[in-house]
Amino acid sequence: MLREPPPGGASRFRAGPAGRPYARFMEEYDEPELIEPDDFLAANPFPADARMMGFDRWSDEGALIAVAANLDPGKWVHKAIAWVWLLALMTPVLMTVWFEIRNG
Repeated sequence: MLREPPPGGASRFRAGPAGRPYARFMEEYDEPELIEPDDFLAANPFPADARMMGFDRWSDEGALIAVAANLDPGKWVHKAIAWVWLLALMTPVLMTVWFEIRNG
């Protein structure tokens, strides 16, 4: 139901385009912004050199880089996680080099 302006006094309502009253604060209509799917994604966490090599968050290597880029060096838990990952990734490499040197 539309409210009518008070008789004989100033009103905060005035006639709109169709003759109906509307608030003076709503004088012009703003188009709503459309939400894009990219608005829901986090900011790009990759360092510049990883972006130049073509890594994205959807590849296996890119996922590791994304998680590693979000680690905070000020937190001891994040430092411990980084050391565990370093050991997990370097153990096969060091074992292979060791066996090649020993049996080579």
